[in-house]
Amino acid sequence: MIELYLLRHAETDFNANNQFIGGRSNHIPLSELGKQQAKQVGEQFREDKIKFEKVFCSPSIRTKETLGIILGETSLTDSPIEYSDELQELSQGEWEERLRNEIYTPERLSEINANQWNFKAPGGKSQKEVEERMLCFLNKI
Repeated sequence: MIELYLLRHAETDFNANNQFIGGRSNHIPLSELGKQQAKQVGEQFREDKIKFEKVFCSPSIRTKETLGIILGETSLTDSPIEYSDELQELSQGEWEERLRNEIYTPERLSEINANQWNFKAPGGKSQKEVEERMLCFLNKI
């Protein structure tokens, strides 16, 4: 039996502000609160004596920082961390780092909600495409 843990990165100023569309925005670091959150997760993993055979991580700054802080609190794994572009967040294409209120107009939200699964921003990916990418990654490992 395989036990799988999925962990999202800790908070960034971008998440906390919520004025901008994030998407991949791989260069954005953790906020101070995010660093504290990651430390708490590491402490909880240590307390629960959780150990992983393998750890996979997105190459974004925020995910690497989150994992690095967690690893500083515990010996989570003896294996090297495997970084994969396939674990990256949904790309919002041309909308990334743009103001939400400029992009998510009532008309646009109606369009998105009409076909959310297949909708994609210009130059971005759909939720369906992300699911397919993740399933492909999981099947490979």
